[in-house]
Amino acid sequence: MGLRFIGIDPSTGGGGSPTVWADEERQEVVIQGWKPAPGMLAEIDATEWVPGHATGVPAGESVVRLPARMEPIVQQAFATLTDSTGPVWHERPGVPDFAALLRSAEHTAVHLELRDAYGVGDEAEEFEEFRRTGHAIVDPEHSWWPEWLGLVRETIGRGVVMRRARVVSEPVTDYIRWEHAVTPLNVASGEQVRWLPRSKASGLLLPANDLWLIDGRRLLVHYWTGEGDWAGHAYTDHPLTVAQSAAAFEQVWDRAIPHDQYAV
Repeated sequence: MGLRFIGIDPSTGGGGSPTVWADEERQEVVIQGWKPAPGMLAEIDATEWVPGHATGVPAGESVVRLPARMEPIVQQAFATLTDSTGPVWHERPGVPDFAALLRSAEHTAVHLELRDAYGVGDEAEEFEEFRRTGHAIVDPEHSWWPEWLGLVRETIGRGVVMRRARVVSEPVTDYIRWEHAVTPLNVASGEQVRWLPRSKASGLLLPANDLWLIDGRRLLVHYWTGEGDWAGHAYTDHPLTVAQSAAAFEQVWDRAIPHDQYAV
């Protein structure tokens, strides 16, 4: 039996925690989990599953427990078995408009940022002022903020949960200091934001590119040059690729520090 390792519970740093594998030969998912407490086994024994059938755990079988945070890892394991084709990446002109993509979200929209500096033109003037003076402009009506914050409020107003996770090196760069200073605008609009020091990301298998994941089904990745300038993006809804990205984001989110608790 050749098992392919899929993922491990991210909350314990890989130390003997629940783990998931895919057995491609037998087309089965293999799960290691915590042993159930005796009271849980008694509850299972007392529960009628199907009318007319015996209850309880049959001889030769067992029960394990997994935390809910491992759902993306289990999904990834099943996607590995059921989808043998590679992802199709759509680039220009096949990438959906970002605002339209976010407006299509029904439940969740998550954003993973992995760089320590960006060279986005719209931010250049404000960032340079911050570098000169140490003052960050946090006026929601300034510059490009009204457009973005309006889109965020519109999205969250439909009941969509928006989460943003940033992996950063420490000591942080001037760009991250500025980004941290203006993040209260994101938070005030309804986004949840967390920060993960790169030193605490060891052991996680992270994507090479920043990404947006919509409803756990549609994936948009961003490309940047070495200097941090915009270099385009690509889109896919390939189940395995999406599941891998979802698992990576959840692992980062589980370890990351909420914005109001993270000091730069």
